[in-house]
Amino acid sequence: MDNKKAKKISEQEFKRRRSNVKQLLEWYCEQHKYPTTRRELLSAGLITFGGSLFLPTFMGMNKAHAQADVCDSGGAATNDMPAFINLSLGGGAMFAGNLKPQDIAGSNLASYTTLGMGGTPGEVVVGGALWWDQSPMLSGLQETASAAVLANTRIVSIPCRSTDDTRNNQMDATGMVLAGGLSGAVLPNMGVESRVTGARHEPAIITPPNALRVTGVDDMENAISLAGALGTMSTDQAGKLLKLVQDLNSEQGLRAIQRDPAASNLAKLAKCAAKQNTDLIANGVDVNAQDDPQIQAIWNIQANTDNRNNNNPDDDIRTRALAANMVNAAITGQAASASLSSGGYDYHLGRNRGQANVLDVAAGRSIGRILETAALRGRPTFIYVNSDGATRTQDAQDSDDPASGNSNWRGDSGSQAMGVIFAYHPGGAVENVGPAGMPQHQVGGFQGASVNTNYFTGNNPSIMAAAVFANYMSFAGKTGQIESVIPGTFSSAQIDEIIRLGKDPAA
Repeated sequence: MDNKKAKKISEQEFKRRRSNVKQLLEWYCEQHKYPTTRRELLSAGLITFGGSLFLPTFMGMNKAHAQADVCDSGGAATNDMPAFINLSLGGGAMFAGNLKPQDIAGSNLASYTTLGMGGTPGEVVVGGALWWDQSPMLSGLQETASAAVLANTRIVSIPCRSTDDTRNNQMDATGMVLAGGLSGAVLPNMGVESRVTGARHEPAIITPPNALRVTGVDDMENAISLAGALGTMSTDQAGKLLKLVQDLNSEQGLRAIQRDPAASNLAKLAKCAAKQNTDLIANGVDVNAQDDPQIQAIWNIQANTDNRNNNNPDDDIRTRALAANMVNAAITGQAASASLSSGGYDYHLGRNRGQANVLDVAAGRSIGRILETAALRGRPTFIYVNSDGATRTQDAQDSDDPASGNSNWRGDSGSQAMGVIFAYHPGGAVENVGPAGMPQHQVGGFQGASVNTNYFTGNNPSIMAAAVFANYMSFAGKTGQIESVIPGTFSSAQIDEIIRLGKDPAA
C-alpha cells in the first residue's frame, strides 16, 4: 500500500472517530445545557475527571521519575520499590524518651534523666534498636504487631535538632521518594493535611506533587471515578468514550508532538494514561479496604465504621478506619504513598506523665498496625515517623511514680528530637550495613542529653530527611541512584556512613 493511500485511510478513520466524539457530546448535551463556565465544567465532570483523560498520571510528575517506557494498570503494585508511609506526630513527640539514644560511638549516655527515663534506665532490643524497657511507645507497638512481624522489622533512629511546635520544619521525604521511582497504579501520593506534602511538615530538598487530600475514603473513590454528569454514563458508554480518547492519543492526536524527540516521552505517557483510564473503567478498582475481615482485625474496625478523619491518635476509631484504607492502598500499590498525621504530642501542656504516655502508646499501636498490614500484603514497607521538636523532663521530684525517677514532661526541647525508620521485609529483617565503630540502629547520636549537632545529619531536618531517603533507596536496592535524585547533598563517603538498611534479609 502506498503512502498516499495509507494516509487517506488514516484520515478517514480519524474523521469517523471524531464523528463518534460528536455523537457522545450530543448525548451529553441532550440531557444538560452546554457547559461554558469553570463551575459548569466542574459540575459536568469535565474538569474533575475528563480534564485528566489525556494525561492523569502525567500531571504532577517531575522529570526525575517520569518513566514513559512503563505502562501499568490494574490497581496493583506498579514497581519493585518498597511501600512508603509517612507518620507525623504534631507537637514534639519524645522519641528519645522511648528509643534509648546513644552517642556516635554507640555508648550509653551518662544519664537519661532529662529524657524521661531516669539516670540508668533498663533496655531491651526490638527490631535491632535499643528501647527503654518501660517505653510506652514500645508497649503500644508490641500490642498491635506480633513478635514474628517485629522480627522481620529493622528500626533506625536519626537524632536531629528541629524547631518546636511548627509546621515549617523541612523534614518531609515524600518528594525524594517519589523522585526515586515510587509510583501508584491508580492514585498519587495521599495525605490527610491540606498541604503540598499531605502531612504536617514542609518538603525537604524536593517538593512532591500536590498530595491528594484524603478526609474520608470517598475522596479516594472519587479520585478514580467519572465525576458529575459524566458519572451518569453506563459502564459501556464510559468505556467507549475512554477507548476513543485512547485511540486518539495513540494516533492522530499525538502525531504532531511525536515528531519532536524532546516530546516523545510526553506522547508515550499520554498513550499510557489513556489506556489506564480505559482499563480502570472496564475493570474497576476497589480502594475501600474495610470489607476485608483481616484489615478489620488489624485495625480494630468494622466494615461500616465512619472513616472521616479528625487527625486524632490511634484511640479514635475514625482515625483508624481512614488510616486502614490509606495504608492498604499504599502498601498494595494502588496509591503512590500515604501520609498520616496525629496531633496532641505537645504533651507537656496540662498533662501528667501518665496522660502523655497514652499518646505514645497510641503512636506505637499505629506503627504496629501498619507493619501488620505490610505483613498481610507481603510487601516490603518503609515507615518514616517524625515530629516537630521534642519535650524534656526537669527532675525526679515531680513524677507520678517518684521511685522510678521519671518526671513529668516540663517543656519543649527540639535539641532532643529525632526521626525514626521502621523497615519491614516479608523475608526477614534486612541486614545491617552500617560502618564499623558506629551503632547499627542509629545515624549520628547524642552528646550529653542533647543531639550532637556537630554530626552532619544532626542540625538540619532537611538533611535528616535526606538520610531517611538514602536508607529508603538502600532498602530498595538502589543506592547507586541516590546522588542522581539529590545531587550534591552527600558525598559518597557520607552516603556510606549514614546507610543502615540493606536490601536483602540478613542470613
